[in-house]
Amino acid sequence: MIKQILQKALQYQESGDFSSALEIYQKELSKQNSKAELVFIFGNSANIHFLQSNYEKAKELYKQALRIDKNNQLIHFNFGVLYLKLEEFANAQIHLESSNKLSPKHYATKLNLAICYKNLKLYEKAFSLYADMITINYNDMDTLYNLGNLYISVEKYGFAIKYYMKVIKQDKSYYKALYGIGLAYHKILKNKKALLYFDRALAIKPDYKDCLFAKSLALLQRGDYKAGWELYKYRFEAKNPLNKPNYSSVYYYGEDLEGKTILVQGEQGFGDNIQFCRFLHYLKDAKKVYFAVREPLKKLMGESFPWVEICGDKDVLYDVDYYVSLMDLPRMLGGVDVFEDIKIPYLKTLQKSPIEFDKKRFKIGFCWSGNSDHLNNKNRSIPYEYFERLIDKFDNIYFYSIQKDNLSELPKKGNLIDLKDVLDDFSITASIVKELDLILSIDSSLAHLSGALSQKAYLLLPRYREWRWLENAKSTRWYPSIKIINQESQNDWKKVFEKIEDEICKTII
Repeated sequence: MIKQILQKALQYQESGDFSSALEIYQKELSKQNSKAELVFIFGNSANIHFLQSNYEKAKELYKQALRIDKNNQLIHFNFGVLYLKLEEFANAQIHLESSNKLSPKHYATKLNLAICYKNLKLYEKAFSLYADMITINYNDMDTLYNLGNLYISVEKYGFAIKYYMKVIKQDKSYYKALYGIGLAYHKILKNKKALLYFDRALAIKPDYKDCLFAKSLALLQRGDYKAGWELYKYRFEAKNPLNKPNYSSVYYYGEDLEGKTILVQGEQGFGDNIQFCRFLHYLKDAKKVYFAVREPLKKLMGESFPWVEICGDKDVLYDVDYYVSLMDLPRMLGGVDVFEDIKIPYLKTLQKSPIEFDKKRFKIGFCWSGNSDHLNNKNRSIPYEYFERLIDKFDNIYFYSIQKDNLSELPKKGNLIDLKDVLDDFSITASIVKELDLILSIDSSLAHLSGALSQKAYLLLPRYREWRWLENAKSTRWYPSIKIINQESQNDWKKVFEKIEDEICKTII
């Protein structure tokens, strides 16, 4: 039995008077209390600090409660939810599993544990929990919504739409489910439908940053660049790993740059910097332009833009009037038509190729795998054996592996040359690409580099492609020298390579 004064504190807590509740809890700690009362004090104090975003204090108090009663289901549950909030999923798993073991019928534990499993990519465990929950309460909207989220994570977009729709049938104002439907349609390139659902979600919650960012991607994928760039600014506010650069100078919003200095901060991957560095040409009126990029790009950018001062993305600069993130330039520059204004190639290298090429042989460069940190890497990367069959079939062609992060040894073949040991930076890679007759590339920096150098290339895309390649285009205005070969169905690279074989045969005959 909890003493009356603690019940009074709980009443204060439930009414939102946290200071009065905490005052009582603190005073009662100096008095004689039973173990149950101590757990009550520590647990409820922790809950208050959790609600007030004092997360470290809340952690400390939950730990104190568990030292007294390590089998307290409610403390484990709340502690697990705190770790879930902080995205410390491994710790959340420990406490939510303890809560589930102590109270197998506690519905909220199952739901939060399923969300935790999803974030840990323990998908089978998550689906197992949802199967239990739907049996218990088939129409619970939070369960149906989160099950939709799980299907998004495993790329089962039709099932995701199905469960989000079940939510909308119960509550047409459930804007997160509307957003989920839009996201699923966007993922399968049905952007017209996606935009309808994004707009329905935004009509209910106009400041929904995740939805605004997703809408920008759908617009860009449809080629609506003006509207798309305007909303693309929300990428820094949506839930994703992108962080807006932060310098002591003023952010650039299209002001006159005459007599001014501007720092352009490189953004996202190497390919993004190669694609969007063309917009630097519009900044020539500035007194000085700095372009901050990672080390492997510095030499190539310096050779391509001699009037720009290339610096590292960690350098400290003191004479900067404005700064801007590279991929904000299309929006800040207004109505420029980069496809008409910028002549390709817009990159060049003064570097001499580190290897000698046989001028008499047809030469193909290729890459099959991208950065493992890329969110879509498993779909955009291609099993090496597809390239190996190509190499074996065309033994009169030299194939050059342009794969810097290839950690394994390639099989020895007379017409296969592995260049990983000479790819020190993008200037060297560019010098090699310029000597080749054809590039075969996944959606990676090599494709962007080839296009920016105006070298002939085939871009090999998964069924559900990224926004910059539009919905169903076979070519791209970003890089006229690139031809797109797209999967007809998800994970089917066989037909892609049959097309490549036909293209090579036509080329070398």
